[in-house]
Amino acid sequence: MEGHIATARPISQKKIYLRNGAVFGVGIVMILLYVFQVNSLTVKGFALQDVQEMVQNLEKQNRKIERDIAQLQASTVISEKIAQLGLTLEGKVEYIKVNSEDFVALK
Repeated sequence: MEGHIATARPISQKKIYLRNGAVFGVGIVMILLYVFQVNSLTVKGFALQDVQEMVQNLEKQNRKIERDIAQLQASTVISEKIAQLGLTLEGKVEYIKVNSEDFVALK
């Protein structure tokens, strides 16, 4: 048996162009997908930063409102408001029964 020496078949120029074109096309698609993903992450990062700033501003406003409420509920402020409005503090309130369904408060 005589050995056969395999000879390489030449690849046609058309197949080389098609293969190179396919590799180039896949590379372009991969680059475009990468750019799209990076852009998407960047946009989401900026949106997240905006939301975090909004949360911080709302927390500041909430703390200010809580301080204002605490100041307005202070007994000295309430006493001053009572005096400004001409109200008086009452002690014990007595009720009398006029009939079976009506009540009247006495001073």
